[in-house]
Amino acid sequence: MTRGRGGLTLVEIIVVVAVLGLLVAVALAARVHIIENARRMNCASNLRQIGLAFKQYAQDNDNRLPSTWGNNEHGSWERRGAGHNSCDLVYPDYVDSAKIFSCPSDFSEWQDTNGYSYPIGGLPASSFSYDPRHADTRNADVVIMADRTPAGAAGKNSPNHGGAGQNMLYIDFHVEWSATDATALDRSVWTDDSGGGRFETDSYLID
Repeated sequence: MTRGRGGLTLVEIIVVVAVLGLLVAVALAARVHIIENARRMNCASNLRQIGLAFKQYAQDNDNRLPSTWGNNEHGSWERRGAGHNSCDLVYPDYVDSAKIFSCPSDFSEWQDTNGYSYPIGGLPASSFSYDPRHADTRNADVVIMADRTPAGAAGKNSPNHGGAGQNMLYIDFHVEWSATDATALDRSVWTDDSGGGRFETDSYLID
């Protein structure tokens, strides 16, 4: 194939365009990865702030973490909403902004365009699931809060970070990222395994 003086052949033009397209695709993928990593760090920071609020609450309430488990408005032991309703006990007295209960990677349909969820009680619906059954004197390896529970629960990761894993808040109030729903103490933090004397080391994260 001939070319004009100083020009490019059609094949060379196609190769250049393909290379540029590949570079753009790589750059976009890297940008998405960087953005998600930043959101993941923001999410972990929010959980740490919630953990500090829980710690302050426990100090004021005989080492008990916030819980409406078995003490809800209906006076029953129903579990539905116990995770979220328990968090109402720290907002706004121990947490001055409801925004920390929102994970920046949570794009579930109940959130509005500002990243806040619709109000349920005093606190907007949370991006996190919580186990309200413990005192802060339990085993330090117990997970008490994490990115929200996935559909189907056991064996799956939270949808907050595209199913890649979840940030987990432990009962000693440190936060770790985990690529699995299992921990050293639990086969799944989403499942109630408290039978057989496992209550003190069991996590059961609920909405």
